[in-house]
Amino acid sequence: MILGNNAIKTLLKFVPEELTIAPFHEEQVGPASYDLRLSTSFISPSGLCRVPMCASEILLGPGEFILASTEETITLGLSLCAFIQGRSSWARKGLSIQVAGFVDPGFSGTITLELFNVGADALKLKAGARIAQVIFLETTDCTLSYKDKPGSKYQGQNGATLARG
Repeated sequence: MILGNNAIKTLLKFVPEELTIAPFHEEQVGPASYDLRLSTSFISPSGLCRVPMCASEILLGPGEFILASTEETITLGLSLCAFIQGRSSWARKGLSIQVAGFVDPGFSGTITLELFNVGADALKLKAGARIAQVIFLETTDCTLSYKDKPGSKYQGQNGATLARG
C-alpha cells in the first residue's frame, strides 16, 4: 500500500524508527509522496571529470549525464520501502531522473540521482529545486535490513556517490 500524506506525517512525528526525513519541510508533502530537493553535490561519472563537484547551480547540456544528490537524508525502518521518481515538470523539459529508483527497508542516507538530459536544450539545475519525489510503500514480513544485506554498498551515503563495485 502506498502511504498518503497523513500517514507520512504521522510516521515522521510519532514513529521515527520507521521513517525520518532530514531536513523535513511540511510544504514538500504531497498527496502520496514527498518532494526531494537537489543538493550542491554532483559527480560526472564519465570522461576525465570523476571528482565530486560542489555547486549551487549547474548547466546540463543535451545528451549529458551527471550524478547528483538530494538535500534530504531518508531513513527507513523494516516496515517501509520507497521508490524515487522524477517530477513531471522536469520530465517535460527533457530531464530523465533516477533509473535505479528503489530504496530498500533499512536504508539510511541521501539519495543519489541519475540525471540525463534527453531534451534539445540545456537545463539549469539549481540547488534547492524540487527535482524528484519519494513514494513510500508498506512492506510485510520483512526481517532483512538493507544495512545487513550482503553487498549493501550505499548505506550512509552522503552526497552524490559513484558506483561501488
